[in-house]
Amino acid sequence: MIYSVDNCEFENIEIHNPIKTDENNYQSKLSFYIQTPKLKIEKISDKSISLLLGDDFIEVLDKFDNFLIDKISTKSEDFFDNTLTRDEFEDIYKPSYHKNKMILKFSNDINIYSNQKKDLKIENLDVDNEIIAIINCSKIIYHKSYCFPYWEIEQIKLKKKKELKNNLDCSSYLFLEDNAEKVNEDNDLIKLKSIDFKK
Repeated sequence: MIYSVDNCEFENIEIHNPIKTDENNYQSKLSFYIQTPKLKIEKISDKSISLLLGDDFIEVLDKFDNFLIDKISTKSEDFFDNTLTRDEFEDIYKPSYHKNKMILKFSNDINIYSNQKKDLKIENLDVDNEIIAIINCSKIIYHKSYCFPYWEIEQIKLKKKKELKNNLDCSSYLFLEDNAEKVNEDNDLIKLKSIDFKK
């Protein structure tokens, strides 16, 4: 299921027991998909993208992080050798974002859409572009002294900027209402109504 900012539930998220990986860390698998609101690209590379967050999405991420902290600290006796209180686990948990920015990984074959067509590549994106993204928190990665949620982008939709000419949006209706013209139209109607034709 894909959630949105306005419709988000965390209770059904299943966090699996940590498993040691070849990367010399432990990871707990999970799956939480959410569609972001419109966000601006702050930085982009060939492996990751940094997005500038608005208050509404930050609020959702805060709730998500708090859920994970509560859930994992509650299950810490099963997950780790030592039991951790909520405060202790919160101290080692790195949140989903930092200073209103969120960094997400993506794969080389990521689907990028424009006008419902899968016709773009990562090279077509640029700083300050506005996008909507489907993102997924797929795991929690644990190191010796810290852990963090791993977010990746599954799909991107590029939002086209409206073209402005001399600071005007030429795709919208620009005509000014002409009050004098309206008065003349009304007077013409009145004149037509008052003409008497000869029989």
